Amino acid sequence: MLDDAIEAAAEIRKRVEADQREAQKVGLHAIDVQIMVVDWNGKPLGGDFAGIVEFRSPGVPLVSVADVLTGNGMDIDDLRLRPSGTLYFVVRKKMYTDPYIEGTTDYDFKPGTPVMKFRAIQHSQKFKTRAKTLER
Repeated sequence: MLDDAIEAAAEIRKRVEADQREAQKVGLHAIDVQIMVVDWNGKPLGGDFAGIVEFRSPGVPLVSVADVLTGNGMDIDDLRLRPSGTLYFVVRKKMYTDPYIEGTTDYDFKPGTPVMKFRAIQHSQKFKTRAKTLER
C-alpha cells in the first residue's frame, strides 16, 4: 500500500509539473491577490457579505473565485494569471442577489510580483432637500 502511495505521489508531481510548463507556455504567472473592500464611510465590509471575482485575459480560461468577505476583504493565494487583463468584482449580501458593490477594472503586473492589490469602495451620493412646509 505504501508503494502505491509513493507511485501515486510521483504521478501527481509529474502532472503538476506538466501543468506548470503548460501555464508558462501561455504566459501564466503565479500571483497572490488582495482585494480591500470598504463601505461609503471607509469602514471594512465583512461577515454578511460575499464576493465574486473574475479575471479575464485573451487566450486563457476565465479564472473565477467566490468567497465570503473576511475582516477587510478577500485574499486569494497562488492564482495563475497573464500579466495583464481585466478584473470583474461583485459584492453581495449573503441572502440577496442584488449587487452591493460592483465594478470592472484593468490589471497589470510584472512577472515575479508577489501581490496584486485592489481597493473596492462603495460609492454614495449626498442630496440636499428643503421642505416647503413644516407639515407632513
